[in-house]
Amino acid sequence: MSLEIIKNLLENPVIIGTFGAIILSQLIKAILSILQSKKTIYEILFADGGMPSSHTTTVSTMSTIIGLTQGFDSPLFGVCIVVSAIVIRDALGVRQQVGQHAIALNKIILKGYFDDIKTLNTRIGHTLSEVLAGFILGVFWGTVFVFLFV
Repeated sequence: MSLEIIKNLLENPVIIGTFGAIILSQLIKAILSILQSKKTIYEILFADGGMPSSHTTTVSTMSTIIGLTQGFDSPLFGVCIVVSAIVIRDALGVRQQVGQHAIALNKIILKGYFDDIKTLNTRIGHTLSEVLAGFILGVFWGTVFVFLFV
């Protein structure tokens, strides 16, 4: 990869704004989790689930930045909306179901049927309020980012 490509990536407002959204979302999640539990910052920053949904924050930030800079009628914005819908649906539905399956499997594991298997993480998906909070945060951050930095 040439230095020009790396320079272009590091100056791309969509990449910068979206990674900023990930950091912002994870920091908010960490602060809220620290106030509610006794987990370490490492456990919190790299945990699945929680308020707000960083997946939703990420894709809604990306879509907002693209919409504001390229136009809400651009094909690229259309692609962003489709990808966002898939990611948000996954965070809200599929990953939440995986968490419910983990709860059921943990009951079997804790009964002693499997000695060599640790209990599974049950907090994987997101609730509707976590997804909505992620969406609002993403649109807000994307709008602020465009007006301040682009």
